Amino acid sequence: MKELFFQPGEVLQNRYRIDHLISSTGTSQVYKATDLRFLGKSWVLKVLKNIPSEQFKNLGKRWTSFNHPHLIKILDFFQEKENQILVMEYVNGQPLVELAGKTSTPFSEKQVLCWGLQCCDVIIYLQENLDDSFHFVCLSPKKILISAAGVVKLIPNPEFSWSTSTAVGIIGCSPPEIFEDPPLFNKTSDLYTLAAVLYRCLSGQDSQSVPFVFPQLRSLNAKISTSIDKALARAIQPDPGKRYPDLPAFRGELYKCFLELMKKQKTLPETRDRTLILWKLVMALSAFSSLSLMAWLLFYR
Repeated sequence: MKELFFQPGEVLQNRYRIDHLISSTGTSQVYKATDLRFLGKSWVLKVLKNIPSEQFKNLGKRWTSFNHPHLIKILDFFQEKENQILVMEYVNGQPLVELAGKTSTPFSEKQVLCWGLQCCDVIIYLQENLDDSFHFVCLSPKKILISAAGVVKLIPNPEFSWSTSTAVGIIGCSPPEIFEDPPLFNKTSDLYTLAAVLYRCLSGQDSQSVPFVFPQLRSLNAKISTSIDKALARAIQPDPGKRYPDLPAFRGELYKCFLELMKKQKTLPETRDRTLILWKLVMALSAFSSLSLMAWLLFYR
């Protein structure tokens, strides 16, 4: 087990009491902490290493200014024990990778499209508010948190928003061009990554074993509509020039798929309702005819 930057029970800034470690990588650790100033309030502390002090201050100022309903909010930043620390909101939920691990069947198309649209919205927001060097290169099922209310909350990676000189992608999710030397980021890299995550959710397959290879989605899940199959197939093309031109264009296609799915799902209930109404009408007419006949017989008898 890796050495902890902070121990459970340790108090930072006379306010944040470390509860336990949530996750750890080579350059960062994430802790759940209790706020001693506000009873019952919890936070997430992301502790970073090897980031220049001035660069960290600029990073903190930029990211604390961001506010989006599908982005976990970064509220404060400080340094302690030569560690750079980001204070993030605590969201009760589970990473998508954990949800996927609890089932052997793919997620429903409606659910995945909802998640995809929410992810598109927040990544587009970040692209619009960061400079051209921003790419959410570490987007993966681990970074998509599904709240208890079923809402997507994207876990930010601020440390990767200021440097794209090193390949930091996720095998099986990130596009092939960012594993070049040097990485060749472009405006379609993020949509490829998101499409790969959605493909994984709909196919039930883990693409890490054979990266950059995606069999036709409908061959793995026959229930998937043709439209979403085609949309994802285009988005995960190895050649950036064959993908959608940008993330807003991909979002537009996902929204079309969602509307088409909603239209299909409403057809069957409407058909059943109409059949039921017609059946009730026939039965009512039959009953009325029977009553009319009985009344006629009684009257003329």
